[in-house]
This record gives sequence, C-alpha cells and structure tokens, in this order.
Amino acid sequence: MFKIEGHNHDEIAGAIEAARNEKERPSLIIARTHIGKGSPNKQDMASVHGEPLGAKELELTKENLGWPKSPAFYIPEEVKQLCQNRITELRREYETWQFQFNTYIKEDQNLSQLWDTYFKKEIPNDLEPELLKLSRMIH
Repeated sequence: MFKIEGHNHDEIAGAIEAARNEKERPSLIIARTHIGKGSPNKQDMASVHGEPLGAKELELTKENLGWPKSPAFYIPEEVKQLCQNRITELRREYETWQFQFNTYIKEDQNLSQLWDTYFKKEIPNDLEPELLKLSRMIH
C-alpha cells in the first residue's frame, strides 16, 4: 500500500512505478487530494463540484496558484506540451485501429450491418419476438 499526496506528480509517478514492479501481491495507491485545489473559499467544499467559481473566486484562485489572470481559460504550457506529446504518441495507434476497423467492416457484411444498426440507433424489426423468445427460454 502506498499513501501519497495526490497533487504531487513525482509521488504519483513513484507509486505507480513501485506498484508495477510489485509482482507478488496487488498494490493499492491511496492519494489524498483536495477538490477545487487552490480556491481560497471553495477548496474541499461540495459546492466547487457543481457551481461556477465566479469571477472574483477565479481571480483569487489563479493568484493563489501563481497563474496569470489572463486569459480567462488558462492552460499551463506544461499541460499543453503533455497533451501534444500524447497526441503524437497515440496517433499511429489510432490510425492502425481505424485501418483495422474499416478493413473488418468492409470484409464482414454482418459486422458492417450490425455497426450501421448500432451507430444509427436503429431498432431491429424482429426485436420484440426475439425478446419474447428469450424470455420464454429463461423461465
């Protein structure tokens, strides 16, 4: 079991790495965090979940976190870079999946029809009799 401060990225990475290296037993990571971290008047309050911070509280929160007041929706450069790196890393995996999916759909008429039915949210014409048949089998 690992107890960590859930806002500390180094502790998170270390606990995950230690858990991955544990081969004999399951691992549990307990991360203590604060909802609304940095908000001087709403941190750890239930209201931070469903209510906007409001202009003044947003300003105070940014100040508390050492973030610039503008733009209104600020994304730290570190976060932008992390997201861009993940997009680059996963692009090939995504393209491979898309290729395989499209190949399967073209090659298997039943799968293609099932996908179209699901994707278009169509209800099969024989749904009711099939459900009744299934219901009889269960009872």
